[in-house]
Amino acid sequence: MVAASNCVIKQLYDDGAEYWYRVNDDTHFVTANWIQDFNAQLASFKPPNLGAVRVLVRGWRRRRWR
Repeated sequence: MVAASNCVIKQLYDDGAEYWYRVNDDTHFVTANWIQDFNAQLASFKPPNLGAVRVLVRGWRRRRWR
């Protein structure tokens, strides 16, 4: 899986992509402008555009695995 992801990311870089978004196949976005929101959050970091942004997961509770 990592090798496949690396190949895709390398191709995105070669194609000049400024950002890429990794999401799960069961992700459902309910905010229309989520791409702009993610990009704005990344741009606000020090240094800008370096880091990760995550979504707010509603209804999720932290579990302790034993």
